[in-house]
Amino acid sequence: MKRSLALLAAAALVLGACEPEPQVVVELTVPQPGATQAEPIADLPVRLLPYDRDALFDSLAAALRQPEPVVPQELLQRLDSLERTPPPAAPPGDSLARLRARQHGRQREQLAAQLDSLRTARRDWAQRMAQAFAQAVTERARATGRVEAVDTTDARGVARLPAPEDGRWWVFARYALPDHELYWNLPLESVGDSIRIRLTRENAQVRPLM
Repeated sequence: MKRSLALLAAAALVLGACEPEPQVVVELTVPQPGATQAEPIADLPVRLLPYDRDALFDSLAAALRQPEPVVPQELLQRLDSLERTPPPAAPPGDSLARLRARQHGRQREQLAAQLDSLRTARRDWAQRMAQAFAQAVTERARATGRVEAVDTTDARGVARLPAPEDGRWWVFARYALPDHELYWNLPLESVGDSIRIRLTRENAQVRPLM
């Protein structure tokens, strides 16, 4: 009898060991420029976060008491227009054409300097935010014992992360395209079971690249 119980216990251990661990399976497919259908995205980090990244950023930005510097679209459009349409060459002796050419050049230089200044301010702001964010995440992990998991998508655009403990988590990823990026920060409720989630253009935020 004791031998039978031992065999049953051993079999249960073997069967339990063979059962797959619960996972969060993330599939990432995005249409590429010129493509007619979405394609899997390989080699992209996907993170499972124990906090709402956007909400944390908002609270830290409010604590800084300084809004994020914004590059106005009008500024970008004006500078692009000046660079695309340079003034015609001024014939010798045409003082009005030379004056217009100088004005065109000064305006372009002023707008370019304004854009450089705004971009520098954005980088400085982002650096301060990154430092505050890293500190906040470290403090949260120390207080709650909940840490993020990360995996990189394979050739089929699939990332596999261990299913977290019960509660709300967020799937985070970002993917850069030529003139914008796709940004995901999607909540999920974990109960310890396997979950499958798809990241597509439809459930992403579309953000301009500055």
